[in-house]
Amino acid sequence: MSQETVLNLGSVETHPGALSLFLTLVVILIVLAAGSFGVGYVVGQIQTNQPESLVKEAPKTVTNKDGSKTYSSAHYSISFGPEWKLTEKKAAVESVLIEKADASVEIWSEVPQPVSLSAEQKSSITATKQTKFKVNGEEEPGTEYSYNTGAFFSTVVIPETEDTAEITFWIKADSDDSYNAAKSVLESFKFK
Repeated sequence: MSQETVLNLGSVETHPGALSLFLTLVVILIVLAAGSFGVGYVVGQIQTNQPESLVKEAPKTVTNKDGSKTYSSAHYSISFGPEWKLTEKKAAVESVLIEKADASVEIWSEVPQPVSLSAEQKSSITATKQTKFKVNGEEEPGTEYSYNTGAFFSTVVIPETEDTAEITFWIKADSDDSYNAAKSVLESFKFK
């Protein structure tokens, strides 16, 4: 007689191993982390590249009896003549730009920004000198660049103290007269 062998081909149950579960969890976490980073990066880029919101004649500006204007922030004030226009910029860097057709004074608060001139700008400079500018009633060191066109570009940095934030001034002017007018605006700067 022949012997029969019976095999039970019932359901085969498989249980994932601990290593398989761990690796699946790690992959899911990596995908979630990468997705979160990607979304955060895109949102950050969108916010950084938003156009600057410009406020012409900011409400912090008052007109004086003589027609000049005074701008006041929480930390300082500065005055300028009626021919000057003030623009408050709020973007990645908060700043104030006071300008007229042939000159400007820009003020950055709490933003350390070293001067970085392009090769074209450097080649147009005829003189660079360290000089003093009257700011907040004090003589402050600054750098003055004279260009072969007769224009000027200057920077003044007032370092941070216990009572005041670091302030950087950027002065641009097309001629001696407009440069002196811009320095006059700079001289009116006062910390509160």
